[in-house]
Amino acid sequence: MRPNKGLHNILSRRSATGFATAAAVAFLLGACGGGGGGSELTDSELVSKAGQVCQQATSKSKSLDPTSPNYLQDAIDASRQLLSDLRALHPSSADSSTYNSMVESLQKAIDDIGSGNFSDAAKQQTTYVAAAQKLGLDACLQTGVAG
Repeated sequence: MRPNKGLHNILSRRSATGFATAAAVAFLLGACGGGGGGSELTDSELVSKAGQVCQQATSKSKSLDPTSPNYLQDAIDASRQLLSDLRALHPSSADSSTYNSMVESLQKAIDDIGSGNFSDAAKQQTTYVAAAQKLGLDACLQTGVAG
């Protein structure tokens, strides 16, 4: 035991929170989003559009300042916009269940991170990654979601 348990506990919590925040931001910024919509997209159209928007998400994430005190909130705001754009894509009926699972996991992660529940956000990341892999959305995994 350390002589000053209170200070140790505070510093440990701050370190854990900092790490969890960084991981949460990486998840949020790595999640792909996009525009478009209207008619159902074929599997190859969905992969193509998602690839384009994931590249845009990567560019957007690079413009955020990680030293800013507003970084986490900026990442959450950007992720909400990306979520909205993701919802504008309409996968085929064959892809819709998996795609909806991916989108829902992103929504839950944003909510979890906003409330400081980083542990549940990490669980949502696992769901997101599994769905993106199943759909063949490799470009979305390369933007930081998977690592």
